[in-house]
Amino acid sequence: MKRYWLVCSGFGWLLLMGSGGQADRGILAPRGQILGPQQLAVEFENQETEAGAVRYYMAEFGLSDSLEIATLTRQRPGEDPVTMINLQYRHGVVTPLAPSLCLGLWDVQDQEKQGVERSFYLVTEKMVESANLPPGHRLIEYFGYGTKMLNGFFSGLIYQIGDTLEVVIEDNPLTNFTLQGRYRLGEHFQLRAGLFDGDFTFGVRFTTGLGRTKGRRRR
Repeated sequence: MKRYWLVCSGFGWLLLMGSGGQADRGILAPRGQILGPQQLAVEFENQETEAGAVRYYMAEFGLSDSLEIATLTRQRPGEDPVTMINLQYRHGVVTPLAPSLCLGLWDVQDQEKQGVERSFYLVTEKMVESANLPPGHRLIEYFGYGTKMLNGFFSGLIYQIGDTLEVVIEDNPLTNFTLQGRYRLGEHFQLRAGLFDGDFTFGVRFTTGLGRTKGRRRR
């Protein structure tokens, strides 16, 4: 375990030395979760800003137990939509005894002229053990560092109540504070609402039941 955290710290400093710039990013920082093999998820998020509604359209597909590919399209008022292709690789599954570790790449195309840039990140996620949590409740913490669009360190907590409700609280260098509640409707749908840097957001996520791996937590 000590070696694991040394590796995380070392890679984080490498990213820090190579980072720079600042740009927009998605609704939440990467959590280190990926879909199961051949599992598909699509999501819509709406962010109400002073300039008008900013809409995000996301699609994710699990290529294997540890690799995921995704697209994220951002539509701002009065601008053409911008679509990024993203990749994420995860080592390990989050448990009370050991954290997971994810390496990710945003904007494979490196579309700097469209206001987005190729960005790398490292994020680790761990389940918090506590005798004070009621039965069926779980607390998960994550911590990461990203370059360019992610622009520094980010961290967050996820409080889960059974398999139906969860609350995400996040701190990051661009939005300072993010709060989002998520409510699952049945097997495939999840409703989302919260605050993103003071802006109200809402959305819906649909996930297929294909390829779910035993022990993998649904997103």
